[in-house]
Amino acid sequence: MGLQLIYLDPHELIDYENNAKIHTDEEIITLANIIKEFGFHVPVVVDENKILIKGHKRKLASIYLEKPLIPVIVRDDLTEEQKRAARIADNKAGESDWDMEKLKAELLGLRYFFL
Repeated sequence: MGLQLIYLDPHELIDYENNAKIHTDEEIITLANIIKEFGFHVPVVVDENKILIKGHKRKLASIYLEKPLIPVIVRDDLTEEQKRAARIADNKAGESDWDMEKLKAELLGLRYFFL
């Protein structure tokens, strides 16, 4: 089947026991506030057994928000090695530096939002 998008209760999703990424309570609450304000735009990804491949923090933020259903992409076409690599790649891909001048301009443009 490849992949399909469905909606599931986040409590049904199984954490990958060797997830190497650490998520602090502060990070989870910050993400929960973002989801609350803007919606849930990035689905979590699970395998055919509902074991998380990507989105451990999104799952935790959804539980914090008491969301009954969240968007989930089910991947039943990946090998165990591909799943493990995808977990690491997803977390590593999100790490980058900021262009501070552009960030400053964006934040100044959103000044009303933070008042």
